[in-house]
Amino acid sequence: MRMLAIIAALAAIAITSHADDPPRIRVLTQSWDVNQTSDRKSMSISIYQGERVELTLTAKRGAALIPFSTNAAPVWTVHDWDVTGTWLTVTGTVSSTSTGVIEYVMQPEQTGGLPPGSYRAFCSVTGGVIAAQSLIVLPSALSTEYPDISISNPITNEASARAEADSAISNALALASATLTSNITSVSDALIAETNERASVVSMISSNIASVADALATETNARHIAISEVSSNITAEANTRSDAVSAITGRLDTVETTALTSVSCSGGWYHPDWFTLDLKPYPYHVISTGTTQAQNSVYVNTITVDSAAGYLLSPDILRASSFTGGVVAYTALSNCSIERVSITNYGWDGYSTQQWDAVIFDPALTTGTVAGITCTLNGFQRSTQIVYVTSNLYSYYQYQGDVPGSLRALINTSLAARAANTNKSIKLFADGWPTTWTRNTNCWAYNIDLTCASPWNSQGNQAEKGGTAITRQHVLYAAHYSFTNGARLLFVDATNGLYWRAIVDQRTLALPNCDARIGLLDQPLPESIHPAFLLQPSDNGRFAGVANMSGGLGIRTVHLKAVEANEPKVFAKWACYAISPEADAAYGLVGDSVAAIGRYDPSSPFGAPAIVGDSGQPTFIIVDYFVILYSAFHGAMGGPNYGYLCAYMESAIADMGSTIYTNLHYVNLEAWRDLYLPALP
Repeated sequence: MRMLAIIAALAAIAITSHADDPPRIRVLTQSWDVNQTSDRKSMSISIYQGERVELTLTAKRGAALIPFSTNAAPVWTVHDWDVTGTWLTVTGTVSSTSTGVIEYVMQPEQTGGLPPGSYRAFCSVTGGVIAAQSLIVLPSALSTEYPDISISNPITNEASARAEADSAISNALALASATLTSNITSVSDALIAETNERASVVSMISSNIASVADALATETNARHIAISEVSSNITAEANTRSDAVSAITGRLDTVETTALTSVSCSGGWYHPDWFTLDLKPYPYHVISTGTTQAQNSVYVNTITVDSAAGYLLSPDILRASSFTGGVVAYTALSNCSIERVSITNYGWDGYSTQQWDAVIFDPALTTGTVAGITCTLNGFQRSTQIVYVTSNLYSYYQYQGDVPGSLRALINTSLAARAANTNKSIKLFADGWPTTWTRNTNCWAYNIDLTCASPWNSQGNQAEKGGTAITRQHVLYAAHYSFTNGARLLFVDATNGLYWRAIVDQRTLALPNCDARIGLLDQPLPESIHPAFLLQPSDNGRFAGVANMSGGLGIRTVHLKAVEANEPKVFAKWACYAISPEADAAYGLVGDSVAAIGRYDPSSPFGAPAIVGDSGQPTFIIVDYFVILYSAFHGAMGGPNYGYLCAYMESAIADMGSTIYTNLHYVNLEAWRDLYLPALP
């Protein structure tokens, strides 16, 4: 089967939540020239939660359209590699096999499941023909450089509506004022005429009529005073409404000049310049600590904490552009203290430590006790109360070490001892490659037999894609970043002998969404190239740890790395020190088709995460002299679990035939106990 791999990176997909906006349908159209192997292109889009997104991708090679086979399998993956690991996968359809058109649809329920924020995405398609691969590097964040970014702000609509309503009211008041003034003028003219008539009568009759005229004049003055007060009130109200319109316009101007700032008007339109406070439970008080005991291959003790004994203080500042500092200060009022605490966040590719402000309850409080704090931001203050509750208890296992004599202890201690010599190098080969290939005797992993891993090939970015020998005539690599038939792979033995082999046939493992592909070589590798060993699902219990454990190391691993940096591209040939946490998951190290790999210790000089271009690079578990191929990178967070997929590998090898080297090399771990089974008496 020939392989077409188009990776169309959509840079910084922004997911925005606006409750006032109706669901939308966003239609995107993009063409892609797969010959542009060195180009770096990007496309930025902004979508809402609950929005239906349709992407049409047209594959080209120069001016020619690329046809697809009927079994082409397009996939659109959206994820956040650097922060939370949030991601989803959308399966597309080939709308035209002759013109290379693929359509993807992201349904509202899928976009509605993504939290607001920025994501990265790529599209991949299998099927058709390709001679090169396009690869796009993602920008790190949204910016106004991209004219197709659309920011919709509900405040603009509300402000316009308010301005139109106020304008209508002002016009109505002006009309009412003009009508009332006209009526008053008419009444005044009538009164003056009547007064003149009475005055002429007064001049003709007695002094009693003069008294009546005086009374009428007094009444007239009173009417004029009332008219003046009404006119003054109308003017004052009109001025007040004009000031309100100006205030709304001023806020609108501020919002429009900071269109990329998320603005929330919680608390009403006239009081937006404040913030909300999110309280995150912080397990601060340890209620009890259990004794250390062995659980499978790890030592742990049980920790019980009161998860409501403290809270992390996370402010969400509204209209952040209005504040110069934007830092909230906290003051304890009663039954608590404010402390600065460190929180360690573990991810698949390593861990990081953050500093938080936290409110910590005083010791020995009773349930229902109220604590108070004051929050200050640029001179604004707000106080809040927090209720202490003791019934919210939480227990977890705390890792204390590996059980001596276990398979886990053997793997972790031996690999840690190798990595302890920081005077060694991370470089697998001495400088001078690809002109000369000499294994680096100062590499920390020098004595590990990695002859099964191909460091170079004849296709595209030649240091990338990987390729690991699993028999003397079969190699394993990533399906989404694979080779074409005829591509040649280089292997280097322990004495720096060089051997080139060409791929003549290949198969993707027959499992949906499986990123593993096996290639058949044109001739067997020499005996000095040692194929990698493999695990089997039956080995799962020999690595068992315990779930719900904090601080565990998992199983220490070695992964190879092909790229040091992108933009500009800098190739590398590194052996990296890392761990896999799967042994402490509920399904175990070999219990699922996907493996979490590449989580590295940033304190080690031999640790480095996977980046763009490292797809297909292998991860190994080292048991004594056995080099076990565990996985290869699909993305920075993991890849296929080869031990779980061994039956599919055997089927693909049998389907290709054409060689006597069909047996996979399974490691024999019977000397270590299966911890899922009862101990022998």
